Amino acid sequence: MDLEEKLRVIQTRLWTEQLYREYDNVLFHYKLKLSRPSIQISEHKSYWGRWDPILRTISINRRLIQEHPWDITVEVLKHEMAHQIVHEYLGQSESIHGPWFSKACDMISVANWARRATGKIEQHPGRQASSSNPKELAVMERIEKLLALHQSDNEHEAYLAMREAKRLSDKHNLSMAASAEKSDHDYIIISHGLKITPQYQTLIGSILTSYFMVDCIFSQQYDPKKRESFKSIEIMGTAENIKMAEYVYYFLWNQLPLLWKAHQSHGRSKSSNRKSFYIGILSGFNEQLDQDQRATQRKDHVKSSQQPGLINIAKKDLSQFVRNRHPRIQSRSYQCSLRDKESFQEGKKQGRLMKLRRGLAKNSDPLLLNP
Repeated sequence: MDLEEKLRVIQTRLWTEQLYREYDNVLFHYKLKLSRPSIQISEHKSYWGRWDPILRTISINRRLIQEHPWDITVEVLKHEMAHQIVHEYLGQSESIHGPWFSKACDMISVANWARRATGKIEQHPGRQASSSNPKELAVMERIEKLLALHQSDNEHEAYLAMREAKRLSDKHNLSMAASAEKSDHDYIIISHGLKITPQYQTLIGSILTSYFMVDCIFSQQYDPKKRESFKSIEIMGTAENIKMAEYVYYFLWNQLPLLWKAHQSHGRSKSSNRKSFYIGILSGFNEQLDQDQRATQRKDHVKSSQQPGLINIAKKDLSQFVRNRHPRIQSRSYQCSLRDKESFQEGKKQGRLMKLRRGLAKNSDPLLLNP
């Protein structure tokens, strides 16, 4: 056995061990008791995953692990676990994706895209409105066009486009709540390969939760290439709101070091004050968003007396999705420590003036889930 083959064997073993941990984690979170099947890495080219009720084996495609984020692999694993639940927990012989399979998916909160026999992974997660509702599709298309304007060199035009995109998203949230229509919710997971969650990242999550109708969970994500786990942030909401929140997240994450570098170039601060400067920027930006939101609400077509109730309805639907996906999650409060108040105040001034600009988007490819 040559070195490359040895490394492949080690890789397969470590990935398989992690899949067993993910399997056990699903059972723990959803309070289920199932007998562990055999989990194996498959080389098959026609499916992402497969459950064999006779051999009691779950197979996961190697290419899936190699080419896609780990959370997608976990959703495919949950899809196959749902088949196991149908056979061994619900005691049904259903082999297709019928009502019993749907019930099993509900039990472990399998993502909507992963419930189909054909998983179009390029649409996951939250990249497109998953609903066939023409209104939702139209809103999503309009938001995408507005966000594209943020690449404009004209800072004023980019800022106005961002503000209009948020106003449109907020109005759509209220409209859906008023019509009693339930929107489909989804999620994205972002990891920067860090072992510790920085304080400023928790502040970014707080900003997203406060102003963009999403919820954020801080956890960890396995990296199959490095074969270890790193801290992550999961953003949950409707496709439209995730699109907005993701844009803002990457804007803030990328802008902080740029502003710090410019600040340092003027010789105003030492490197030990960087975190205080970051927190100041985010605090100032938070104040700017709060002012914008208050001004927008005054101009909105929906009567102000109706807004709190409609917003609560939308938040309730989102909270239910979060509880279904993370039934054992616990809320925690964070306090930011400041090393340098002067750096904090300098950052706050810049945060109040900061205009939202370029974000980030990613795509991936489709294949089959379970035959």
